[in-house]
Amino acid sequence: MTNYDKIKNYFEQYFATNNIYLQIETKLVDASYNDKEERYLYSGKRNLAVISMDNVANDGYRKLKNALGDPVNTVDALLVDRDNEWYFIEFKDCKISSKKDNIEKKGTYNFLMLLDILKDDNYKMWEGYSSAFEFARNKITYIVVCSSEKDPYSYDQIRSADIMGVKYTPPCLQKFKDYFFKDAYAYTIEYFENRFVNSFTYA
Repeated sequence: MTNYDKIKNYFEQYFATNNIYLQIETKLVDASYNDKEERYLYSGKRNLAVISMDNVANDGYRKLKNALGDPVNTVDALLVDRDNEWYFIEFKDCKISSKKDNIEKKGTYNFLMLLDILKDDNYKMWEGYSSAFEFARNKITYIVVCSSEKDPYSYDQIRSADIMGVKYTPPCLQKFKDYFFKDAYAYTIEYFENRFVNSFTYA
């Protein structure tokens, strides 16, 4: 069983124990859907299976907590690779700078929700680490994926960074990179597909 399957199965069992049944898994293309403009931001050939954090948050976690307020702010997708590296993926069909607060909230709330769900000893998310925060500093990467057409500034920064063999971290992701996670950076759709999706492996 892959690391991805382990966490997917855990989510399913966790909610089923509480008589909550939901679609945990979706496809990367579907996770990139922009409701307002009715279009998919990502339409690459490799359509990876991902954990829908929107579904986990709003069809599962929110019901479990009997929350009546606003929906839980989470990233669009979670992926876990063969090395147990965790990737929070958020699609933004706009300028990253225009959604600074939203991006920060989603990264933070996503992690806090996972801490609450995974606190059960049946799933040792941070086994081998002194705490969940040490695990996050060593294993979690936050990726924001944007449109080069709608965010030409970020595209230029991402392209320049790629030429130098590094990744571009916009200001709204800097604190995640510096303090909380292993890394945090932005990609345009093209770089996301070429640098991440095409090389991603479950096992």
